[in-house]
Amino acid sequence: MRIKKIIGGIKFKILHRKEKFEDRILNGKKLKVVKKTLPSKSDVDDIWFTLLAKESKNIYDVGCNVGYTSLIALTNENVEKIILIDANPEALSLAHKNIIYNGLIHKTVSFLGFVGNSMNEELDFYTVGHGAAGSVYKSHAETAASIGSSIKVKTVTLDFLISFFENIPDFIKIDVEGAEYEALKGLTNTVKSNKIKILVEMHSNKEMTMEMNAEKVIKWCESVNYNAWYMTSKEKLVDAEFVKHRGRCHFLLLHKEEVFPDYLR
Repeated sequence: MRIKKIIGGIKFKILHRKEKFEDRILNGKKLKVVKKTLPSKSDVDDIWFTLLAKESKNIYDVGCNVGYTSLIALTNENVEKIILIDANPEALSLAHKNIIYNGLIHKTVSFLGFVGNSMNEELDFYTVGHGAAGSVYKSHAETAASIGSSIKVKTVTLDFLISFFENIPDFIKIDVEGAEYEALKGLTNTVKSNKIKILVEMHSNKEMTMEMNAEKVIKWCESVNYNAWYMTSKEKLVDAEFVKHRGRCHFLLLHKEEVFPDYLR
């Protein structure tokens, strides 16, 4: 019996690797996070997200990955609830750990699925672990696609999630690696009756140029009485010409009655 327990203990240590943690400073606060899950330095879009989160209470983090932006949001006392959504179960599980070990889980809800413009459609999601970008576009996740690393995911719309959780956000961050337009189409009903700030990370790939992607997003904005603002120059976009040279950029989508926030200038 003693030998069995020893063998069982050895197996547990081998098979159940304990995560290593490190201390990181986010938004001026010390946090404990799983080692090497967060970027080594912040980018300008992290600053934009932080400023928008400071003015928000209810946030949807679409494409949350390992919870980096969610943690940034949760360092602000004004944030009451954040919904984390990702199609990658490995990334979402690490997001949970990062949030749990900082005593912030009570402010969060999570959902595993790919945010699109339809419900329960099964798609191939190309991803390798949690680190590299995952996408439904092969050319946007070249490493995963080259080795055939994909998982089956079910689609869900933001309209459904907002109704399901009975939580209307005042701020949504969307980072879905090329499927921005599809995610926005699935939000159409909600934004027609609510003024929501939407920070969208725009992408291009071999299957879709930035001009094509931006044009679709701008037309969607027009259909729901919103404006698209190019974050780099803080200019309102009327067509995609201004951003067609970009591989990646950020748009802030605001209801036409809303002015571009001074705190972002």
